[in-house]
Order: sequence, then C-alpha cells, then structure tokens
Amino acid sequence: MRLQVWALSFYVLFTWFVWPLTETEIHFLALSYTLIIVTELQNTSFEHALDRLLPELHDDIGASKDIAATAVLTAGLLCSSWCLSLASLVSHSDSI
Repeated sequence: MRLQVWALSFYVLFTWFVWPLTETEIHFLALSYTLIIVTELQNTSFEHALDRLLPELHDDIGASKDIAATAVLTAGLLCSSWCLSLASLVSHSDSI
C-alpha cells in the first residue's frame, strides 16, 4: 500500500512538472486513484474473510474472488482512461 501511495505522489508531481494540470484534472486523477485503492482494500478484505470462513477450495468462492478482482481491474481501467483523456487534452491544448 505504501508503494502505491508513493507511486501516485511521484506520478502527480512528474505530470504536474511536465504537463501542468488544472486543479480539476488533478482532482479527477486523485478521485480515480482513490477508487482503485478502495476497491483493492475491499477485495483484500473479502478474500481474507472467505479464506477464513471456508478454507477448503470451492468453485463459488473462487468465482466470488474473481468478481472482486474484476472490480479492481475495472477501477484501474477507469483511472487509465482518465489519464489518457487528460494526456490527449494537454497535448491538444499545447498544439493550439
């Protein structure tokens, strides 16, 4: 978790120096990254709870874990789409 927070800090600072972002753009990036962290924490707690309640392997438990992991992937894709959108907006505004 600490690595992710430091990576976000580095990314935001690097992006801000290379492409100065508006306050709104930084808020959208922070919001989407927070969504990733929240879904990752929920996924981890969900997996630990299921492992504790039913330690034996079961197909339904595996499917539940896969669905929770898909939620994290979806949040990551949302963050990626925001980053790509912001990058295209910044490059477009530079060419004007």
